[in-house]
Amino acid sequence: MDPNLLRDLSDLCGIEPGYHDIWGRWHETPDRTRLGILAAMGIDTSDEAALRRAAADRAARPFRRGLDPVAVVRAGERPRLELRLPESALGTAYEWVLVEEGGRVRGGRIHPLDLEVVERVETDGRTWARCRFRLPALAGPGRHRLELRPLGALAPRPAPLCLVVTPGACLGPEAVVGGDRVWGLAVQLYGLRSRRNWGIGDFTDLAAVVEWAAGAGADLVGLNPLGLLFPAEPERASPYSPSHRGLLNPLYIDVEAVEELAECAEARGLVSSPAFRGEIDALRRAEFVDYAGVARAKFRVLERLWAHFRRRHLDPPSARGREFFAFCAAGGDELLKAGLFEALAAHLSAASWRAWPPGFRSPDAEGAQAFLERHPDRVAFHLYLQWLAERQLAAVRRRARAAGLRLGLYLDLPVGVDGGGAEAWGDGSCCVPG
Repeated sequence: MDPNLLRDLSDLCGIEPGYHDIWGRWHETPDRTRLGILAAMGIDTSDEAALRRAAADRAARPFRRGLDPVAVVRAGERPRLELRLPESALGTAYEWVLVEEGGRVRGGRIHPLDLEVVERVETDGRTWARCRFRLPALAGPGRHRLELRPLGALAPRPAPLCLVVTPGACLGPEAVVGGDRVWGLAVQLYGLRSRRNWGIGDFTDLAAVVEWAAGAGADLVGLNPLGLLFPAEPERASPYSPSHRGLLNPLYIDVEAVEELAECAEARGLVSSPAFRGEIDALRRAEFVDYAGVARAKFRVLERLWAHFRRRHLDPPSARGREFFAFCAAGGDELLKAGLFEALAAHLSAASWRAWPPGFRSPDAEGAQAFLERHPDRVAFHLYLQWLAERQLAAVRRRARAAGLRLGLYLDLPVGVDGGGAEAWGDGSCCVPG
């Protein structure tokens, strides 16, 4: 297969040719990765002839559309857009209609013969002209729809364009604190030590940091990414390679702050037992975070709290149970898929779905759905953990505001996810192996 042809097609499809790592070294996108991405886009890559057809089609698409699918302009600037027409249609006037996000409609006319012709191109068996035109400026941000309607029967009608008008700048601290200078602390939550935690920083430790920072005059507390990692393999602990960016790491839950502990004698007995207290003391004294030990200790208690919660608050649902159900409903399919993933990872003793049997490698696979039907309580346990974590983090946010942190918590977000985790498993169409 001609590598130049593959690269040309990849460029036409918007596939990056490579990247520079943090040391400045260039990494070329492998051909197998290019082929994988192209296949995921629905492009036939079976042989060179197929690649040539696809490349010709991709090269001609912008001309067939007439307008780009999307254009972005800053508020207050006049949009400068490109219209691509067959040369035979240049004599036809066009009416433009802009439907703004709020419903307002604006319009006018353009005459292609009066426009700047940037280039003439031979493609798709015709001669095309690339013309540039401007629209009036739009004052505020929004997503608007632009249509061009030919005033002649034989001229082509371009596809609509989505015009995105952005603010001149992102929201900055000035919007919250005016012209004051601000400062804050950067905290790695997992590394916080205290006399009361279980060998890893938790949300109660974070609340104490928030109070201290506010008392010292800080305006924000910045945090490492708090995303869901791999409870089934707790040593996979990099916050920048999470299983799911939209969910929280349950190891940050302060187990002793969970309301069910006051109601559950079995869990209280375990936590207060000399053997368990000795285990927790050893976790606190460890030089480095013992992720496996922390997970083992916390999950032993959380399992008991979940069993109590089911008996006490779900059948029939109490006010607390109804709050949990509302959280699950708001999380929708994405939350349910993540809970199913975690339950399967524990059941199959493998955190990466790539190592699972074929019947479990997607949420809709037969084995995964059968497990969900047979073991809904195991899936719901992981939804319960997310609910506890969200409630405790929300409480810290409230304390931050009450304490006077003007910017509050700054939460970091990883750029990507682990390919073997819940997010990639839940929506495999967004990920290509490479």
